[in-house]
Amino acid sequence: MALKLQEIDPEKDFPELARCLFESYEDPPQKFFHVFFPIHGTGAEAREEAIKEAADRLKLWHTHDPSSYWQKVVDESTGKIAGGSLWNIHKENPFANPPATAPTWFPDDGSRRFVEKALENHTRPRSKVAQKPHLCKSIASCHEVGIY
Repeated sequence: MALKLQEIDPEKDFPELARCLFESYEDPPQKFFHVFFPIHGTGAEAREEAIKEAADRLKLWHTHDPSSYWQKVVDESTGKIAGGSLWNIHKENPFANPPATAPTWFPDDGSRRFVEKALENHTRPRSKVAQKPHLCKSIASCHEVGIY
């Protein structure tokens, strides 16, 4: 099996990348993943809706963030994405004028306020030490493709 590193195609790759993320972070469970990509409800249908919503949001975030740079690793024999990663390439201090964003992917209730605080706590350490240009790997994932 040959693997090839490529830039993503933002018009078509986010659904497969989102599915890859869910598969990567659900087993073993990585609870913090669901702060960014929750499943509202139970069962297969709720999970599929969450994956679709995650793909749409990842594409939106990528489109509106000039620091966003996604790569994928493709299994050349199948064309399937084996893994992906998001790098944020910050050419200046990203914390000088941070955008005001609310986790709108949660209902406007106590859960949204909880997630707002969790994200503030998650970002705080880097916001103190990364006050100049830098790279940040934000997301990485991998399908099981028989190479382990």
